[in-house]
Amino acid sequence: PTPYVAPVQQSTSILNNVKANINSFANWLRDYIPEKIKKPVNNKLEALKSKVNNIFNDIKAKKYEIKETKSALKGVTKQYTIDGRAGVDAVTFMNAVKPQVVTVLSQNRQTKTNIVLSCEMERVDIKSGEVTTAVVPFATNAEVVLELTDINELYGKAVDKILESMATFQMRGSNWRFRAIAKMEINTFVYKPMKGSSYIPLPQKLANKQAIINMKNEDNECFKWCI
Repeated sequence: PTPYVAPVQQSTSILNNVKANINSFANWLRDYIPEKIKKPVNNKLEALKSKVNNIFNDIKAKKYEIKETKSALKGVTKQYTIDGRAGVDAVTFMNAVKPQVVTVLSQNRQTKTNIVLSCEMERVDIKSGEVTTAVVPFATNAEVVLELTDINELYGKAVDKILESMATFQMRGSNWRFRAIAKMEINTFVYKPMKGSSYIPLPQKLANKQAIINMKNEDNECFKWCI
């Protein structure tokens, strides 16, 4: 007679045998699965990626230089210029030059200032295909920079104003599109509000008419003396 085999041991043996056969079949089937086909590399796409990466690396590597280009009235009015660079859009440029502009404005308080971003714009004539280019200035309003003025906030408003002007210019239907940044100019003018107890002589032409009261007194009661 054969030895006695418990039902549980017999079922475990059968299960292991089935698993072994399944694994053996799976390994045999896997050997016939072909390798994945590699997608062909688009050389033009790779070249574009490389160009884009180089643009941003160039922006980070080269710092923009700000320099004083004009001065008049013994330094009362000054102009600072930052030259543009090809392949950089307006937003990226203005973000990159922000530290330099903030530094200059912080050193020139008690002034009125405005910022002008000159951009190279182009348009294509639909009929002839002729390309027209022009350098278009986008300027901010004059702002007073006092001792307590937040320069970062002032520059942020200037950027918003310039971008708004550019969008308005391009939506006029004239087919102008952005091409490159030509330069950015920061214009400053010493701001000294007129105070009391001051005297400004009349121009001779007006003084000769003898029709204007221009008091010259040593106190703060010029209006009373005029009356």
